[in-house]
Amino acid sequence: MDSQFLFPQWFRNFRCLQTGCCCRHFQKIRLSFEDYSRLRDRACDSELEGLFASGVILTCENSSNDPPILEPEGDFAVVARSGSGQCAFLTEGKSCRIHTEFGDSCLPEICNNFPMYGAGTPDGIEVLVDVVCPAARECLMQATTPFQVVKELRPPAGRRFNLRVGSALNCIRRIPLRTATFIEWDEYTHLRDAMIAMVMNTQRPFMFRMGVIHSMLSEIRTVEEFRARREGIGAFLNALTRTPELLESLAPLPGETLSPFQKQSCYAGYFMRAATAGSTESIFNDWNSFRVFAERTVERLFGKNVPRTLFENWQNNLLNNVLSDEQAYAPFFERYLLVKLASIGLDAGRSMTMNLDYLGTALSQALRYAAAFSAVLQSSVTPELIRTALGFAEYRLRSNPHRIVSLT
Repeated sequence: MDSQFLFPQWFRNFRCLQTGCCCRHFQKIRLSFEDYSRLRDRACDSELEGLFASGVILTCENSSNDPPILEPEGDFAVVARSGSGQCAFLTEGKSCRIHTEFGDSCLPEICNNFPMYGAGTPDGIEVLVDVVCPAARECLMQATTPFQVVKELRPPAGRRFNLRVGSALNCIRRIPLRTATFIEWDEYTHLRDAMIAMVMNTQRPFMFRMGVIHSMLSEIRTVEEFRARREGIGAFLNALTRTPELLESLAPLPGETLSPFQKQSCYAGYFMRAATAGSTESIFNDWNSFRVFAERTVERLFGKNVPRTLFENWQNNLLNNVLSDEQAYAPFFERYLLVKLASIGLDAGRSMTMNLDYLGTALSQALRYAAAFSAVLQSSVTPELIRTALGFAEYRLRSNPHRIVSLT
């Protein structure tokens, strides 16, 4: 495996905003044996000795004096969380006690790396970016150059990705196309690069591009089918980047009743229905969670006692104000989609088709939240609000994976 790091160039100059978001929204703060030992040695005879004893929990069967027994993810210990879900080492002022006391060299690897994580591949260590982080979304908002994955000898922004037995960084060579259906690494990169090229073509509306890549991927049901059609699929997507109107003239594939153009139109319909399907009650109930998540991003949300009636017009707002102006959401959605497509087969252990469903659901829910919250704030749907709504949609899906809606 190549020892170089591959990552979207937009994140080369990533800088943490120090909002404490990762210390409050992590599902689980895992510590390797090295993380645990380093922190234990530094905490001994310091002000954090008592907090370390109560705040760091060894995983089952482990003892601090014995060789480590690692769980499948490589865990040796985990950090306790308060009733509100925040890390035991987070202060009321949202600063990290470990970082304040010992500096970033003592931080657990998962904390040092957030919002980035690595996947070892034949091409090098691919650095994936989690847009739950507000600083990551800020990088997307400020991106002006065309999307490009760069390859460098060091990871971005001083992150560290240490290869060790049992970690998620072991080299990945086969990619799940769909459940129990795998393709080889070179086959995966061929398909991924074609999808990225399609999204980068701005001659057609964003929803059209999303529908095309989704319908093409959903048509591939077996490895044999993929390999038989591999060159044709790549050539087809590449041709569409040059001649988008080609799609409208294509006939249905053998055994299909809908043409590729009709399929992408159906996808757009599914997407719109998903965006408008949420109930006013469910969005109203999400309001307090949104306020917590959106700290330092939408200041007007603070201290706002919101009557339910303000949410009543959110669907009209979505249809008449948000979707009528693609420029209100498409630029940021494009960047989000490109970053996610760059790791479409590596993200969270899901298949490529499941990840594409996940992305579509996050985007449709982001439109729903943006429309609802702009109605509450009685303001237009600003890029800032779109950015925050997308982060919140991804956070909600991450916290409640059963909420992922299949758009196929």
